[in-house]
Amino acid sequence: MPRNEFKSIRGVFSDIVRRKSDAAKARRKGRDKAAEPSAEVYADSCARIASAFENDGFRYAKSGPHMTRRRNGFAEKVVFQTSYHNIPGQHVSLSVAANVGSKKLKEWRNSQPVSLRKDDWVGGGMIHLLGTNQVYLTWELADPESREDTIADVVDTIRCFALPYFDHFQNIPTEGVQNSVSAKSQVNMSV
Repeated sequence: MPRNEFKSIRGVFSDIVRRKSDAAKARRKGRDKAAEPSAEVYADSCARIASAFENDGFRYAKSGPHMTRRRNGFAEKVVFQTSYHNIPGQHVSLSVAANVGSKKLKEWRNSQPVSLRKDDWVGGGMIHLLGTNQVYLTWELADPESREDTIADVVDTIRCFALPYFDHFQNIPTEGVQNSVSAKSQVNMSV
């Protein structure tokens, strides 16, 4: 199962340097016509991962590519990312982020005379950073022989990290938050 875990920043940078070098060599050499196109492998893998979450209420948008579910005023989004340095038949990288947004928070921010943000961002990040084991995590999708196991590992990792993270936002004591926000929004911020 091609999962890449890096426990140090040095490991991450070394991998990036190697991937850039390999991609440059592959571009100079020319594309292997027999190799599966990286973009197709990536797009198909993202769609297959997302299909595992349809019964959980997620909708897939291949234009993202991402999958989104809306619950109790929050938009829960799992975002798929790849690398510019993919090489057909050799390297197709996948990393995953989980983000939470709130339309009400965006509206509130936009109603403030001074706001540091205008978007709906509540929280999130790369899924490997949502747990206690702080590693940089990517998956390798290029090998058709191991791709099924890799996709299953990505699905399991999303279920292990992203879904419990999303659940935290379902148990927020909203009454206290609403009263606090309401009181603060009436404070005169002019100097």
